[in-house]
Amino acid sequence: MRSIFFTFLLFSSALSASAPYMHAYLTQAFFCHFPKYTPEEQLKFMNGTQFADIRYLGDVKRVETHFRTVTLKEILEEENPFYAGLKFHSYVDNVRDAFVLSSNIYDQFPDKTPYTRTRLLKFYEDELIYPYVDTNQCIQAMKIFYPEEREWNMEGATLRKWHYLIRAYLSFAPSTSIWLLTFTDTQFHGSSSKEKEELYHFLRKNKKNPVFRRYLHGFLVEFRKKFEEAKKNA
Repeated sequence: MRSIFFTFLLFSSALSASAPYMHAYLTQAFFCHFPKYTPEEQLKFMNGTQFADIRYLGDVKRVETHFRTVTLKEILEEENPFYAGLKFHSYVDNVRDAFVLSSNIYDQFPDKTPYTRTRLLKFYEDELIYPYVDTNQCIQAMKIFYPEEREWNMEGATLRKWHYLIRAYLSFAPSTSIWLLTFTDTQFHGSSSKEKEELYHFLRKNKKNPVFRRYLHGFLVEFRKKFEEAKKNA
């Protein structure tokens, strides 16, 4: 239970960017559009994709694992699958941030603080996308420790904790994890159980909300277009 809480503590703290399920889904969509990797290389790519956010544990800064600008061409030309996955993480974050702003989706949260609305939106995305993620592949990727992960000079305990937390997060639907947390008196990111309940009810209430579903559909279409354009130019 504590591991579930801690993963939500981490992934609710970012003001932007996608959460692990969305990163995993888009990584697997990338594999479908660009079938250039062996199964072993896909695991390494997936590991690199999730590794980028290890900075949440505090041993590295965001600028050390993220790229301000990166293109699909650069990712496709990267020979090391781990670094390709690391770069793809930043690509997803950058495209998402631009799409969120252009979609005006935050107008649907007029009474929410910037922190609250970003948290609700990213977990909404993960809640809807998780049934379509091959979690077995993701969890398998996070059971492997690659030499490249050591290049940031982090303690082995930090790497082990990160791998464990990602596996724990990807073991449940987001709403299920929050529902489990409502049975504890653990504070969620410094707030009372009311905040956990708010997030849980938001996810349940808006699963079929046409506005949010159109937003998510548009977001995924945006990536499909970019993938198809990159294939044409390859």
